[in-house]
Amino acid sequence: MPVPTVLVYGKEHTFLDPKTGLLFRNSSLRETAPLHTHTFYEFFLVASGSALHLVNNAIQTVAPGDLLFIRPADTHSYEFYCSEDFRIVNLGFSRALFGEIRRFLGNDELLRPLLTTELPPRVSTDEATRALVLSRFTEIGSLMETADVLKTVLFAKCCLADVLVRCFLPRGSAKLSPPHTAWFDDLLTEMQKIDNLRLGYPQMLALACCSPNHLDRMFQSRLSVTPTEYINEK
Repeated sequence: MPVPTVLVYGKEHTFLDPKTGLLFRNSSLRETAPLHTHTFYEFFLVASGSALHLVNNAIQTVAPGDLLFIRPADTHSYEFYCSEDFRIVNLGFSRALFGEIRRFLGNDELLRPLLTTELPPRVSTDEATRALVLSRFTEIGSLMETADVLKTVLFAKCCLADVLVRCFLPRGSAKLSPPHTAWFDDLLTEMQKIDNLRLGYPQMLALACCSPNHLDRMFQSRLSVTPTEYINEK
């Protein structure tokens, strides 16, 4: 059985605006991309209809009001489900832009769980929040058509930070459970052993008992390196 081709948007295909580091799209089911991953981050909001979301070797049904946070290395596409009345609004943003938003929010402990889950974080918004997010994404898209790059980027940063806090972060840090990352610390301990280190990445993946994408996200989030870079450094 042939392995499906996975496009890498931002590499083979460059969609981010080079001046702003942003991407805005309003797409029907027929206009959505085939199986792909990104070199950038993306929010997508289901504006109407439903579809099957094929993501990271899983299948989920997305419905009106669903808002998903797609990270680099997440692999996904959309398929028909019950009706072709399916439309999503996408807002893509560069790693650099997200880095600035992380520094502005100033609390990586709150954001880390969003970056290390096996499936992309997903929330079901109420009607008011859905209308607000849709309005702001659309306004960013309109600003991208103007020559005012500074205003576009500043407004986008404000909106993206607001969406993260409003929709994805828990109410009150006291209620936030610490991320379950003890396995990662144990993995680093095991990879200090010379026998494991000599066997390299395959051994690391076997000890981790998680997908390659999830392992990569953990290393990027915790150590800002890839697993291979970590092994080579050791």
